Amino acid sequence: MSELIQVFLVAFIIIVPAWKICGKAGFNPYLSLMVFIPLLGPVILLMILAFANWPVLKRNTTVGAITFMFGIGMPELLVIFIIIASLWLPIRIVRKAGYSGWWGLLMLFPILNIVMTYIFAFSTWPILRREGA
Repeated sequence: MSELIQVFLVAFIIIVPAWKICGKAGFNPYLSLMVFIPLLGPVILLMILAFANWPVLKRNTTVGAITFMFGIGMPELLVIFIIIASLWLPIRIVRKAGYSGWWGLLMLFPILNIVMTYIFAFSTWPILRREGA
């Protein structure tokens, strides 16, 4: 029973800022409930935020992704994907919001990444100030 409580506690820690971030980007905040999907939910949510056009923005910010497979096995490909996702997606998201991409690197540091996510979720984004949204 305690494992289930831990899962919901961690999901709650992630859902509160994800709810705010989805709402600020112009998406339905219920999209943040994808965090409850085991393993892939948070990754899918990050990919949506990184690659989809944000409805709140007046201009298109989507850039195509490059896929590559040069004889790499599935385990190696999965590790490469996780490393890229954990570095690249947060950097894309904070840059889309108008911050420097360097802020995304804070996601590498335990505890600091949770603090950074809450600050990002509840602060006023520079892109929204510039566009008057």
